[in-house]
Amino acid sequence: MKKELIKQAEIDKTRVTNPLKKAFEVNKGGKLFLAASFLLFLGVLLFIGKPVALAVNQEDLSVKQAVQAVNKDVQTTHKEAQSANQETLAVNQEALAVSQEDLSVNQEAQSLHKNIQSLFAKQLKATFKQTTFTNFEPAPINFWYQAEVNNQVVYFSPTQALIFLGEVYTNNGVSLSEQTRNKWQSRKVANLDLSTALVIGTGVIEMIEFTDTDCTFCRRFNQWISTINNAYKDKHNKDLVTRKIVLTPIDQLHPNAHKEAVHILCQSPENYETALKQTLESKLSFTEMDSCKKGRALLKKHRKIAQALGVSATPTLVINGQVIQGFNQQKLEAVIKQQCHKKVGLVNVCGRLSPSQMKVRKVR
Repeated sequence: MKKELIKQAEIDKTRVTNPLKKAFEVNKGGKLFLAASFLLFLGVLLFIGKPVALAVNQEDLSVKQAVQAVNKDVQTTHKEAQSANQETLAVNQEALAVSQEDLSVNQEAQSLHKNIQSLFAKQLKATFKQTTFTNFEPAPINFWYQAEVNNQVVYFSPTQALIFLGEVYTNNGVSLSEQTRNKWQSRKVANLDLSTALVIGTGVIEMIEFTDTDCTFCRRFNQWISTINNAYKDKHNKDLVTRKIVLTPIDQLHPNAHKEAVHILCQSPENYETALKQTLESKLSFTEMDSCKKGRALLKKHRKIAQALGVSATPTLVINGQVIQGFNQQKLEAVIKQQCHKKVGLVNVCGRLSPSQMKVRKVR
């Protein structure tokens, strides 16, 4: 048996080697050798390439699986973001609903408050029929209201049907009543049509004057403000103040003041200041005064301006929205000095407007 196997192996060897020998013999130039070498090399590549290709395929599969895992994570993240957005949207919608509900409640409360305030205003007018009230509103005192009567603040208690006229102060000495008056008067001033007012000067500090030419304090104020403006003009070659004058004759006290007002209004603008000074200082007789249609028409407009602000006394002065009744020199000095610092910006110049230097000599 062993001999037979050996013999068979020799036969197989002969079958393999004989064709190669014949090939070498047939093609001694080496072409067949190259072909055989190529076939052998190809076999080696096939033998080695299969494991390499398998490894590459496995690596590609791993990459694909990793990409799929990342895609799943991204999808999960997107879903979580969408869920969070939906939750946020729901929260925002709830907050919007709450805000709308609060707004509705506030509107209802405001409407109720207005209705109550309207009822109390009617109660005030019905209780005090002879008095005209304006600017009815809640007062800084709990359960009290305040209203305006002739530029003054009156306080009203609906529960007791009482009113009182006086000043309300804080513990720091601040007058809440004055603040209220200034607020109301500022509204009125903002709506005044001053296109027909007499304009004297071109300074940066603007003031509105309601004056009566037969008023002693109006005469003193005119001399005082002229002294200040002229001193500034001599130093700086320009005006400090712009005066917008509304002639307001108080007929009950000064029955001839309207004639003087018409005389001033009949003049040309460049003569307003001279005419005002002459009438204030009584340097003209009535026979020397002019009377013209233009002057009478302008006086009617001046009276309407005074009425719109509720002016009942002269002089009444408005500086930077603040209304000052009467020739209160100390207060005027403070206001003008403050405006001087604010608008002129020269401390040394404004500092010269001291009380001692702004006193007016007694009119003879």
